[in-house]
Amino acid sequence: MISEPFHWSRLRVQRRHCLELSLPEASVEQLKNYLSLPRRPLKALLNRSKIRAAEDGLFHYRSRPYGLLTFQLQPEVVFRAHWNADHLAISFDQCTIHGLGNLESMVAFQCEATITPGPARLLAVADINIALPSRSSLLLPKSLILPLGERALDLVTERLEKRCRNGLVRGVNRWLSVRIAEDQAESNAAFD
Repeated sequence: MISEPFHWSRLRVQRRHCLELSLPEASVEQLKNYLSLPRRPLKALLNRSKIRAAEDGLFHYRSRPYGLLTFQLQPEVVFRAHWNADHLAISFDQCTIHGLGNLESMVAFQCEATITPGPARLLAVADINIALPSRSSLLLPKSLILPLGERALDLVTERLEKRCRNGLVRGVNRWLSVRIAEDQAESNAAFD
């Protein structure tokens, strides 16, 4: 895991988070096949019952709530996911963070992510940022906004990492075991 330090520009906190996932039984071609249909990895990463697919690679997801100070936050995201020949690209079109009261309409959260297959591994990279317009410092002092932004991104990266290490790895391994069983059944049938 590599998490680069945040950068503060106006009222914005941002970071890049990289994670390498070891999949010793998987070839690059198998991982490409798995990622090439975005619904497969997305269902492994996110709660299956909360993700809805629309047209043209557009998805809608409402996360479970989590706490930050006295806030009970619940992100709702519209995002795009598509296979780009050598990686899965995920980009947020819209994100609303419910539970922020007066700040809800002011907070902008953005994420651009890729999942790239390699020999016996996946590399997941997410560029994330959270921003508030300059006028929001009238509601909260900058000295409070900065640590809140940092903590919010900490929570996001912790959740992303857990979902990748647990859900995505488990999803790939389950998919591989089904594929291997199917290939063995076809091979055995060819000799019958």
